[in-house]
Amino acid sequence: MVEWIVRRAQGDRARVGTLAGVVCMLANVASMRLRIHAMAQQIDSRLSIHDLRCVPGPTHTNVIFDCVRPSDLGMGADELKHALAQRVESEFPKSIAKITIDDDYVGHTHE
Repeated sequence: MVEWIVRRAQGDRARVGTLAGVVCMLANVASMRLRIHAMAQQIDSRLSIHDLRCVPGPTHTNVIFDCVRPSDLGMGADELKHALAQRVESEFPKSIAKITIDDDYVGHTHE
């Protein structure tokens, strides 16, 4: 895919540079998503993240994502948000984590 993009943009160096930057950014976001998923799994193996996106700014990058919290998790939503944000901001120092906690009632089995 990358080769196709570069071939299509040949003759326009600015476009090639921009497209290469987008490809690098996508690869970095994918890598970041895997790392943040691992951080969530360290808290509880049932946690999952989705809808991760990054919004770069002049002083920091907002790392925005949702985390699905099982309804029977021992930590509340605010506590989970704080614990995960601390890990993300420690691993990625120029970032601010903006996390939405989604409660998962479907995955919980009632006894």
